[in-house]
Amino acid sequence: MIPNLYKIAGEQLPGVINVSARALASHALCIFGDHSDVMACRQTGCAMLCESSVQEVMDLTPVAHLAAIKGKVPFINFFDGFRTSHEIQKIETWDYEDLKDMADMDAIAEFRNRALNPNHPCQRGSAQNPDIFFQAREACNPYYDALPAVVQEYMDKVNEKIGTDYKLFNYYGAADAEHIIVAMGSVNDTIEETIDYLMAAGKKVGVVKVRLYRPFCAQALIDAIPDTVKQISVLDRTKEPLASLCILMLLQLFATASLAMLRSLQDVTDLVPKILHRHRSLQYMRTQQKKNSQSVSLMTLQTFLLKQVLRLLQHQKELQTVSSGALELMVL
Repeated sequence: MIPNLYKIAGEQLPGVINVSARALASHALCIFGDHSDVMACRQTGCAMLCESSVQEVMDLTPVAHLAAIKGKVPFINFFDGFRTSHEIQKIETWDYEDLKDMADMDAIAEFRNRALNPNHPCQRGSAQNPDIFFQAREACNPYYDALPAVVQEYMDKVNEKIGTDYKLFNYYGAADAEHIIVAMGSVNDTIEETIDYLMAAGKKVGVVKVRLYRPFCAQALIDAIPDTVKQISVLDRTKEPLASLCILMLLQLFATASLAMLRSLQDVTDLVPKILHRHRSLQYMRTQQKKNSQSVSLMTLQTFLLKQVLRLLQHQKELQTVSSGALELMVL
């Protein structure tokens, strides 16, 4: 199926695949647990939207369909297998007139006009040489850049219809939280109850619920995080022996976020030399391990991202805007 997803995304076919996520068999078969099946598709070009409960599946599945049609990008709309997909729950359902009211009929007409038709034939699925192929491959970028705004637009329409507050990243917890969790899936309901208990005990905690996982909008995530946060815990629902999703996501965030992300900086004087030392160490390790191409690739990525962080820090010395110790912990 995965090769077909590449083809569906490449041809900009606005389909929606609803997936009840479950663990993939490795050393043994397991039908519960994680998101390893949908995580294996995150590089295919399909957008990925996640729900946390049965009601959210009802509320947000139309967002996937409507955004796919308008954005010309296929969606994988997923939720937890068994924990959500097999839960018996009373929910409020959509009225089809409300759904029709939100649909972009012009986008639907445009999609129908692109169908194969002998009256206006066109060529598709051809073989191309690299000089042409990669130009066309890069031509899809504007559609993915615009997709988060399209998804939020339909979330806003859903909110207006049913009185909810769905966003690309929803925050729940204390307005002055110091420790937050970033998670997606049914675990969020449990986390919310835990946060209510801890807040009643005086703890400053919160959770960011990830809804649009691909394309990942870093700025929307930053906007959802309170300024007071000192510690972030990311819950990955997959096991990938050759990858570290948490680390790569945080480094990507530093590399792509705007300068406004760096806030509450008290003193970067001691941190900059440590980053420079880490940079030199990575360069030395890279020269010592040239035969290991995977290690070289990872260290090259880390070196580049550390340079980006250093550049941002040096630019922010006078603004004094992230706790030095917290940033050091994330980077080093």
